[in-house]
Amino acid sequence: MAVKLDVRLHPLVILNIADHHARRNVEDDTKDEHVRVIGAIFGVQTGRTVEIVNSFEITFKYLNPTEIEIKEDFLKADTELYKKVYPHHECLGWYTTASEVSETDYLLHKKFMDFNESPLLLMLNPELKYGAKELPINIFESEVHMVNDVPKVEFVDVGFAVITEEAERITVDHVVKVVDDDATASVVTPRFMGIRESVLSLKQRLQILHRYLCDVKAGKVPADQTILRAIKTVCNRLPTMDSPKFKHDFLREYTDALLITYLASMTKGTHQMNQLVEKFSLAYERPVRAGRDFF
Repeated sequence: MAVKLDVRLHPLVILNIADHHARRNVEDDTKDEHVRVIGAIFGVQTGRTVEIVNSFEITFKYLNPTEIEIKEDFLKADTELYKKVYPHHECLGWYTTASEVSETDYLLHKKFMDFNESPLLLMLNPELKYGAKELPINIFESEVHMVNDVPKVEFVDVGFAVITEEAERITVDHVVKVVDDDATASVVTPRFMGIRESVLSLKQRLQILHRYLCDVKAGKVPADQTILRAIKTVCNRLPTMDSPKFKHDFLREYTDALLITYLASMTKGTHQMNQLVEKFSLAYERPVRAGRDFF
Protein backbone atom coordinates (compact mmCIF):
# COMPACT_ATOMS: atom_id res chain seq x y z
CA MET A 1 0.00 0.00 0.00
CA ALA A 2 1.42 3.38 -1.02
CA VAL A 3 2.14 5.94 1.67
CA LYS A 4 -0.25 8.88 1.56
CA LEU A 5 1.21 12.15 0.35
CA ASP A 6 1.77 14.70 3.13
CA VAL A 7 1.19 18.16 1.60
CA ARG A 8 1.97 21.33 3.56
CA LEU A 9 0.79 24.63 2.13
CA HIS A 10 2.12 28.08 3.04
CA PRO A 11 -0.33 31.03 3.17
CA LEU A 12 1.83 33.05 0.76
CA VAL A 13 0.73 30.73 -2.06
CA ILE A 14 -2.94 31.27 -1.22
CA LEU A 15 -2.47 35.04 -1.18
CA ASN A 16 -0.62 34.93 -4.52
CA ILE A 17 -3.38 32.95 -6.22
CA ALA A 18 -6.17 35.08 -4.77
CA ASP A 19 -4.37 38.27 -5.83
CA HIS A 20 -3.73 36.86 -9.31
CA HIS A 21 -7.39 35.98 -9.78
CA ALA A 22 -8.59 39.35 -8.42
CA ARG A 23 -6.35 41.30 -10.82
CA ARG A 24 -7.35 39.10 -13.76
CA ASN A 25 -11.00 39.54 -12.88
CA VAL A 26 -10.65 43.34 -12.89
CA GLU A 27 -8.68 43.37 -16.15
CA ASP A 28 -11.08 41.05 -17.97
CA ASP A 29 -13.00 42.89 -20.71
CA THR A 30 -15.44 40.07 -21.46
CA LYS A 31 -16.95 40.17 -17.96
CA ASP A 32 -16.85 36.40 -17.89
CA GLU A 33 -18.09 34.98 -14.59
CA HIS A 34 -15.58 32.12 -14.82
CA VAL A 35 -12.29 33.97 -15.13
CA ARG A 36 -9.38 31.56 -14.92
CA VAL A 37 -5.75 31.98 -13.95
CA ILE A 38 -2.83 29.56 -14.19
CA GLY A 39 0.54 29.47 -12.49
CA ALA A 40 3.36 27.26 -11.24
CA ILE A 41 3.91 26.20 -7.63
CA PHE A 42 7.33 25.71 -6.06
CA GLY A 43 8.67 24.21 -2.89
CA VAL A 44 10.54 21.30 -1.40
CA GLN A 45 9.78 17.59 -1.65
CA THR A 46 11.35 15.03 0.65
CA GLY A 47 10.03 11.53 0.06
CA ARG A 48 6.24 11.68 0.40
CA THR A 49 6.33 15.03 2.22
CA VAL A 50 5.71 18.08 0.02
CA GLU A 51 5.96 21.68 1.20
CA ILE A 52 4.48 24.27 -1.18
CA VAL A 53 6.25 27.55 -0.46
CA ASN A 54 5.79 29.93 -3.39
CA SER A 55 4.23 30.42 -6.83
CA PHE A 56 4.32 32.63 -9.89
CA GLU A 57 1.94 33.41 -12.75
CA ILE A 58 1.90 31.87 -16.23
CA THR A 59 0.64 33.57 -19.39
CA PHE A 60 -1.73 31.48 -21.52
CA LYS A 61 -4.38 31.72 -24.20
CA TYR A 62 -7.32 29.59 -25.33
CA LEU A 63 -6.88 27.77 -28.63
CA ASN A 64 -10.44 26.45 -28.35
CA PRO A 65 -12.95 26.04 -25.50
CA THR A 66 -11.19 22.88 -24.25
CA GLU A 67 -7.52 23.52 -25.07
CA ILE A 68 -5.14 26.04 -23.51
CA GLU A 69 -1.69 26.99 -24.74
CA ILE A 70 0.90 28.15 -22.23
CA LYS A 71 4.15 29.87 -23.12
CA GLU A 72 6.53 27.06 -22.20
CA ASP A 73 9.63 29.05 -23.17
CA PHE A 74 8.77 31.75 -20.66
CA LEU A 75 7.89 29.12 -18.08
CA LYS A 76 11.29 27.43 -18.47
CA ALA A 77 13.10 30.77 -18.32
CA ASP A 78 11.20 31.89 -15.21
CA THR A 79 11.82 28.52 -13.59
CA GLU A 80 15.57 28.80 -14.15
CA LEU A 81 15.59 32.34 -12.73
CA TYR A 82 13.61 31.20 -9.72
CA LYS A 83 16.02 28.32 -9.04
CA LYS A 84 18.95 30.74 -9.10
CA VAL A 85 17.37 32.61 -6.20
CA TYR A 86 16.04 29.51 -4.41
CA PRO A 87 18.30 26.63 -5.46
CA HIS A 88 16.69 24.18 -3.05
CA HIS A 89 13.19 24.70 -4.47
CA GLU A 90 11.76 22.78 -7.39
CA CYS A 91 8.65 23.00 -9.54
CA LEU A 92 6.03 20.88 -7.77
CA GLY A 93 3.20 21.40 -10.24
CA TRP A 94 0.71 24.10 -11.12
CA TYR A 95 -2.32 25.95 -9.86
CA THR A 96 -5.56 27.16 -11.37
CA THR A 97 -8.90 28.65 -10.32
CA ALA A 98 -11.96 26.53 -11.02
CA SER A 99 -14.79 24.80 -9.21
CA GLU A 100 -14.04 21.31 -10.54
CA VAL A 101 -11.58 19.38 -12.67
CA SER A 102 -12.22 19.50 -16.41
CA GLU A 103 -10.79 17.84 -19.51
CA THR A 104 -8.65 20.93 -20.08
CA ASP A 105 -6.88 20.27 -16.78
CA TYR A 106 -5.80 16.80 -17.91
CA LEU A 107 -4.21 18.25 -21.05
CA LEU A 108 -2.42 20.97 -19.09
CA HIS A 109 -1.26 18.48 -16.48
CA LYS A 110 0.63 16.49 -19.11
CA LYS A 111 2.59 19.61 -20.09
CA PHE A 112 3.79 20.09 -16.51
CA MET A 113 5.18 16.55 -16.48
CA ASP A 114 8.18 18.01 -18.34
CA PHE A 115 9.04 19.90 -15.13
CA ASN A 116 8.05 17.24 -12.60
CA GLU A 117 7.44 13.53 -13.11
CA SER A 118 4.42 13.62 -10.80
CA PRO A 119 3.15 17.22 -10.67
CA LEU A 120 0.50 18.39 -8.24
CA LEU A 121 -2.57 20.39 -9.16
CA LEU A 122 -3.65 23.07 -6.69
CA MET A 123 -7.20 24.19 -7.46
CA LEU A 124 -8.76 27.24 -5.78
CA ASN A 125 -12.51 27.67 -6.12
CA PRO A 126 -13.21 31.43 -6.49
CA GLU A 127 -16.96 31.05 -5.99
CA LEU A 128 -18.03 32.34 -2.58
CA LYS A 129 -19.96 29.95 -0.36
CA TYR A 130 -21.72 31.55 2.60
CA GLY A 131 -21.03 29.77 5.86
CA ALA A 132 -18.12 27.71 4.53
CA LYS A 133 -15.65 26.81 7.27
CA GLU A 134 -12.89 25.31 5.12
CA LEU A 135 -10.58 26.88 2.58
CA PRO A 136 -11.92 26.47 -0.99
CA ILE A 137 -8.75 24.68 -2.03
CA ASN A 138 -8.11 21.16 -3.28
CA ILE A 139 -4.74 19.61 -4.08
CA PHE A 140 -4.71 16.69 -6.49
CA GLU A 141 -2.13 14.05 -7.31
CA SER A 142 -2.26 12.26 -10.65
CA GLU A 143 -2.51 8.48 -10.67
CA VAL A 144 -2.69 6.05 -13.57
CA HIS A 145 -5.55 3.55 -13.43
CA MET A 146 -6.45 0.81 -15.87
CA VAL A 147 -9.92 1.37 -17.33
CA ASN A 148 -11.01 -1.34 -19.78
CA ASP A 149 -7.36 -2.37 -20.14
CA VAL A 150 -6.48 1.20 -21.12
CA PRO A 151 -4.27 3.36 -18.86
CA LYS A 152 -6.04 6.54 -17.79
CA VAL A 153 -4.78 9.44 -15.69
CA GLU A 154 -7.06 10.39 -12.81
CA PHE A 155 -6.82 13.11 -10.17
CA VAL A 156 -6.91 12.06 -6.52
CA ASP A 157 -7.49 14.58 -3.74
CA VAL A 158 -4.58 14.25 -1.30
CA GLY A 159 -5.61 16.90 1.22
CA PHE A 160 -3.26 19.43 2.80
CA ALA A 161 -2.34 21.27 5.98
CA VAL A 162 -1.60 24.99 6.20
CA ILE A 163 1.67 25.82 7.95
CA THR A 164 3.19 29.22 8.63
CA GLU A 165 6.49 30.68 9.67
CA GLU A 166 6.81 33.69 11.96
CA ALA A 167 7.47 36.13 9.12
CA GLU A 168 4.44 34.85 7.18
CA ARG A 169 2.22 35.07 10.25
CA ILE A 170 3.18 38.71 10.83
CA THR A 171 2.61 39.53 7.15
CA VAL A 172 -0.81 37.89 7.03
CA ASP A 173 -1.89 39.65 10.22
CA HIS A 174 -0.77 42.96 8.74
CA VAL A 175 -2.62 42.34 5.47
CA VAL A 176 -5.94 41.45 7.06
CA LYS A 177 -5.80 44.48 9.35
CA VAL A 178 -5.36 47.03 6.55
CA VAL A 179 -8.19 49.56 6.71
CA ASP A 180 -8.99 52.21 4.12
CA ASP A 181 -8.49 55.71 5.49
CA ASP A 182 -11.61 56.90 3.67
CA ALA A 183 -13.77 54.07 4.93
CA THR A 184 -16.83 55.13 6.88
CA ALA A 185 -17.02 51.91 8.89
CA SER A 186 -15.50 51.84 12.34
CA VAL A 187 -12.20 50.02 12.79
CA VAL A 188 -13.64 48.27 15.85
CA THR A 189 -16.52 46.77 13.87
CA PRO A 190 -14.61 43.57 12.88
CA ARG A 191 -13.70 42.98 16.54
CA PHE A 192 -17.30 43.34 17.70
CA MET A 193 -18.47 41.12 14.84
CA GLY A 194 -16.06 38.44 16.04
CA ILE A 195 -17.39 38.76 19.59
CA ARG A 196 -20.94 38.57 18.27
CA GLU A 197 -20.21 35.35 16.37
CA SER A 198 -18.61 33.86 19.50
CA VAL A 199 -21.64 34.73 21.63
CA LEU A 200 -24.03 33.25 19.05
CA SER A 201 -21.94 30.08 18.92
CA LEU A 202 -22.00 29.88 22.74
CA LYS A 203 -25.78 30.38 22.70
CA GLN A 204 -26.26 27.50 20.25
CA ARG A 205 -24.18 25.16 22.40
CA LEU A 206 -26.07 26.14 25.54
CA GLN A 207 -29.35 25.45 23.76
CA ILE A 208 -28.10 21.95 22.91
CA LEU A 209 -27.25 21.32 26.57
CA HIS A 210 -30.62 22.70 27.66
CA ARG A 211 -32.50 20.41 25.25
CA TYR A 212 -30.49 17.44 26.50
CA LEU A 213 -31.33 18.20 30.13
CA CYS A 214 -35.01 18.63 29.28
CA ASP A 215 -35.04 15.30 27.43
CA VAL A 216 -33.34 13.58 30.38
CA LYS A 217 -35.88 15.07 32.78
CA ALA A 218 -38.76 13.96 30.54
CA GLY A 219 -37.31 10.46 30.23
CA LYS A 220 -36.81 10.70 26.47
CA VAL A 221 -33.09 9.87 26.68
CA PRO A 222 -31.15 7.96 29.35
CA ALA A 223 -29.09 9.99 31.79
CA ASP A 224 -25.35 9.88 31.24
CA GLN A 225 -23.59 10.64 34.51
CA THR A 226 -20.37 11.69 32.77
CA ILE A 227 -22.20 14.30 30.68
CA LEU A 228 -24.22 15.51 33.67
CA ARG A 229 -21.07 15.97 35.76
CA ALA A 230 -19.44 17.91 32.91
CA ILE A 231 -22.52 20.17 32.66
CA LYS A 232 -22.49 20.74 36.42
CA THR A 233 -18.80 21.66 36.26
CA VAL A 234 -19.55 24.24 33.58
CA CYS A 235 -22.42 25.68 35.62
CA ASN A 236 -20.25 25.93 38.73
CA ARG A 237 -17.73 28.03 36.81
CA LEU A 238 -20.36 30.66 36.00
CA PRO A 239 -20.61 33.63 38.40
CA THR A 240 -23.59 33.86 40.72
CA MET A 241 -25.65 36.72 39.30
CA ASP A 242 -27.65 37.32 42.47
CA SER A 243 -24.63 37.98 44.68
CA PRO A 244 -23.86 41.58 45.77
CA LYS A 245 -20.28 41.26 44.49
CA PHE A 246 -21.45 40.39 40.98
CA LYS A 247 -23.87 43.33 40.93
CA HIS A 248 -21.14 45.68 42.17
CA ASP A 249 -18.61 44.51 39.56
CA PHE A 250 -21.20 44.59 36.79
CA LEU A 251 -22.32 48.14 37.63
CA ARG A 252 -18.72 49.32 37.84
CA GLU A 253 -17.85 47.93 34.40
CA TYR A 254 -21.12 49.28 33.00
CA THR A 255 -20.49 52.80 34.29
CA ASP A 256 -16.88 52.68 33.07
CA ALA A 257 -18.08 51.73 29.60
CA LEU A 258 -20.63 54.56 29.62
CA LEU A 259 -17.99 57.03 30.78
CA ILE A 260 -15.63 56.02 27.96
CA THR A 261 -18.49 56.38 25.47
CA TYR A 262 -19.36 59.85 26.77
CA LEU A 263 -15.72 60.95 26.66
CA ALA A 264 -15.39 59.71 23.09
CA SER A 265 -18.55 61.59 22.10
CA MET A 266 -17.30 64.79 23.76
CA THR A 267 -13.93 64.48 22.04
CA LYS A 268 -15.58 63.98 18.68
CA GLY A 269 -17.92 66.93 19.28
CA THR A 270 -15.03 69.19 20.28
CA HIS A 271 -13.11 68.21 17.15
CA GLN A 272 -16.11 68.96 14.93
CA MET A 273 -16.61 72.31 16.68
CA ASN A 274 -12.97 73.24 16.04
CA GLN A 275 -13.38 72.38 12.37
CA LEU A 276 -16.53 74.52 12.18
CA VAL A 277 -14.76 77.51 13.80
CA GLU A 278 -11.83 77.19 11.39
CA LYS A 279 -14.16 77.08 8.37
CA PHE A 280 -16.17 80.05 9.70
CA SER A 281 -13.01 82.09 10.26
CA LEU A 282 -11.75 81.21 6.79
CA ALA A 283 -15.04 82.14 5.14
CA TYR A 284 -15.56 85.49 6.91
CA GLU A 285 -11.97 86.62 7.28
CA ARG A 286 -11.58 90.33 6.44
CA PRO A 287 -9.18 91.06 3.57
CA VAL A 288 -6.03 92.95 4.55
CA ARG A 289 -5.26 95.95 2.37
CA ALA A 290 -1.74 96.69 1.31
CA GLY A 291 -0.42 100.21 2.02
CA ARG A 292 -2.27 103.09 3.64
CA ASP A 293 -5.88 103.94 3.02
CA PHE A 294 -6.28 107.70 2.26
CA PHE A 295 -10.09 107.62 2.05
